[in-house]
Amino acid sequence: MNKAKKSFSIVMGILIISGVFIANNALGAGPGHGGFDGGPLLGVLQKIDLTDAQKQYIATNILTTTALSTLQGDVLAVAQDRAQLFKDLLTPGTSSGTINTDVSKLGSDEATLSTDLAGIWASIKTHLGSSQQAKNLQDIIAKIGTHKGRFGHHHMFGLLHKLDLTSEQKSAIHTIFSSNTSLKPDREALTSARATLLKAILSGDTSAIGTATTGDVGAVVTAQSSLANVQLTIWNQIVDTSTPVLKPAQLSTLSTIVGKIGTHITTAIDERFTELSNVMKYWNTL
Repeated sequence: MNKAKKSFSIVMGILIISGVFIANNALGAGPGHGGFDGGPLLGVLQKIDLTDAQKQYIATNILTTTALSTLQGDVLAVAQDRAQLFKDLLTPGTSSGTINTDVSKLGSDEATLSTDLAGIWASIKTHLGSSQQAKNLQDIIAKIGTHKGRFGHHHMFGLLHKLDLTSEQKSAIHTIFSSNTSLKPDREALTSARATLLKAILSGDTSAIGTATTGDVGAVVTAQSSLANVQLTIWNQIVDTSTPVLKPAQLSTLSTIVGKIGTHITTAIDERFTELSNVMKYWNTL
């Protein structure tokens, strides 16, 4: 991969960081910053194949220092919200009221992030005009959500594998999952809502994005809240002290995992945005 192509990969990956955050399930990130690798969109966005002149214009007029600083703050806020929600879901005794407060905060910050990101994409689309790159981007937008499970797959319960469950425990947990029949439709509803929001972002459609209670973000928050509450129910049943499924040592391991959630978020985001800033400086020399 030549230098220009590599730079393009980096900048597009970081530019859609927040888009991937929004496209992923609210809990898919798990500990840390989650979704920060650019996700499956990166390979598709590379097909836009910007010219050097387009790169220079974007670096000089769209992805300015101010824009990057604002976007970085937005991404950090959403990442911290996700970490807090995930942490509260895994903490025994957390109430549904706390979860709903977490989801509301996340939705509010996602609305800010979505609107700012949509503004960036609107500017990029305006610059692309009716070029082939614009058509390629439109094709990308049209395909969002067509692959079931692409957006919304999560690994929250994957951490159960880290607890070295016995056969009896696995069976008990399977029964708990099976009894909470709304889990699958709630996940699918969030997948659909996030795909719709991501389309609005990449289309630069700020009018559709809305707030934590209205528009596309409102639909995400509603779906997010439903899913988070059924997940809370499941976790509460797993760690219920009256009929415990997990052993004390396993609960201790879970507590350690919870304690580490979010500890590397700021550093990871700083590193990625430093990368992006450096790429913009390079684009200005093309």
